[in-house]
Amino acid sequence: MTFRLPESYASYITDLTIRTAVDHLLDEKEPIPSDMEWHELNDLQKSEFAAFQVRCDYAVFLHDVWQSVWSGVCDRISSKIRLNRLSIGDSHNHLLKHYGRKQVEYRPRGLWNSQEFAQIFDLGTTGKVIEMWVVTYNHDQVQLSVVLLDQVGNDITNDLKLGTDWTDEEIDDGYVYTKSGLAFFDENSIELGPLIEAAAEISQVA
Repeated sequence: MTFRLPESYASYITDLTIRTAVDHLLDEKEPIPSDMEWHELNDLQKSEFAAFQVRCDYAVFLHDVWQSVWSGVCDRISSKIRLNRLSIGDSHNHLLKHYGRKQVEYRPRGLWNSQEFAQIFDLGTTGKVIEMWVVTYNHDQVQLSVVLLDQVGNDITNDLKLGTDWTDEEIDDGYVYTKSGLAFFDENSIELGPLIEAAAEISQVA
C-alpha cells in the first residue's frame, strides 16, 4: 500500500534548505531579528504560516498512517473480544500512571516534537490494555511500537507472539518496535505494506 505524503511535508524531508528554514521558523524561542525592517515583517509572517502548515500536515499524516496500519488489527481483535478505545484524557492518565509520562500532546506542535502518535485500548473484561504507536524518528522512516499490559500494569508484550519484523528485545519500559528499515520515506510517498504485515503479526491479545 503506497501512501502519499502531504506536499509540504514531502518538501520538508527532501529539501535540506526548506528543512533548515522550517526548523528555524518553528523554533519559538528564536526572537525576531533585531535588525528586521517593518517592510520585511509580512514576509516573515507568511514564512511562519508555511512552516506551521508543514507541522499541521505532519500531524494529519501521523493520524492517517495510524489508521492505515492499525485499523485492520483493531477490526480483527474486535471480532474476538470487545475493544474499547480510551479517550484522549484517559490515554493521558494511563501513560502518567504506568510510566510517569507527561500527557501525550495531540496538537500539531506536540506531535511534531515527539514524532509519535498512539491510540490505547482496553481489551474487553480482561483488564488488559494495549498501546499501538506510530513513530517517525528523524523524519526518515516510519516504525511501529506496541506494548501489552495485564490487569495490574505488568508488561506482557511477549504474549503477542510477534514475528520477525519486530525487534527481539523490549526498549523503553516494555515497548517493542518494528525493525528499522521496513518503511523508509521516498520522495513523496511511503510504502506501508511491510508495516501492515508487521502489525498483523499480533496474533494473541485476549
